[in-house]
Amino acid sequence: MKGVELLQIGERLLKSMSEIGMRTDDYRYLPIYHEYIRQRDEGVKIDAILMELSEKTGISESTLRRAFRRLESTVKC
Repeated sequence: MKGVELLQIGERLLKSMSEIGMRTDDYRYLPIYHEYIRQRDEGVKIDAILMELSEKTGISESTLRRAFRRLESTVKC
């Protein structure tokens, strides 16, 4: 398969992602995001969650905050 064929298969999905500012590598934040949601639903303060996840993953709090904001964006289909 060529790159162009892969892009054509996912063109609609990629277009939607682009329109809300998502990046193709945002998939790597999914496990971290699920942990964030779990703790948030348990009532842990967001700043505390971000600090813990940042220390655990080595990803800065601001990067996690931006990634989570992108993941929570509403997609228009």
